[in-house]
Amino acid sequence: GNPPQKIQVVPDTGSFALVLDSSLCDSVGCEAHHQFTPAHSNTYLNGTEADFDIEYGQGGVLVHPARDSVALGDAKKDNISLLLMVRESLEYFDEAAFEGVMGLGHNKYAETGGEALLTEYGVDTFGICLGQADGSKGRLDLSQEIPQLKGKYHDSLKVVGRVHWGVSLSGITVRGEKLTADESRMMSFGPDEPLNKEEAKLDEEQPTSDADADADAKTDAAAKAAKAAGAKVNGKVAGGKAAGGKGVVLSEI
Repeated sequence: GNPPQKIQVVPDTGSFALVLDSSLCDSVGCEAHHQFTPAHSNTYLNGTEADFDIEYGQGGVLVHPARDSVALGDAKKDNISLLLMVRESLEYFDEAAFEGVMGLGHNKYAETGGEALLTEYGVDTFGICLGQADGSKGRLDLSQEIPQLKGKYHDSLKVVGRVHWGVSLSGITVRGEKLTADESRMMSFGPDEPLNKEEAKLDEEQPTSDADADADAKTDAAAKAAKAAGAKVNGKVAGGKAAGGKGVVLSEI
């Protein structure tokens, strides 16, 4: 805005717009923060689009579209899209250290159908360095590389995602040895079996409800019937023949 109103935002690579706590919102969470006040900015432009909802992992936000000048550090742009909070149901927002969300998704279009924040800024490259503790400073670099870091602390990876900053992972190497597919899967998702005897014991002692037991019994019975009928279980033919030569296919849930 003009004069500037300082708002603390959290970078989010999974969304595309600049969402701000505003004086339009009177929830406990909103009023616990410094709010952007449209009436205090002489460059504020009220949007004509209808309010709409955005869902985050913490909860939902009803937002009102608008435009104003925005400065991200020294990078200032006029007529940037804003989404002002009107109502929120964000978990623990009243205790959060931020007052808005800065969407850094690389999709061209934002939730409104207009251009995404980075697109409006003309940014196709950015870097984030997070502080090491609460209250410590971080760093955001827009559309520039840091020569001192290139090739020393990181390698460039080609972005293959069309919406998010997804990269292709072709393998994992640990101490010079490339892991097998099964080993890589274990590192990514964890082992299928308990890691030690104590975990195995805890796993065996987990209580099972009557409903779970009934469901397991029905599943076993269905699997046995399918096997007898020549069904496909997990993509493999289990054996046997069905009447008329047709099998039953079980779908994994």
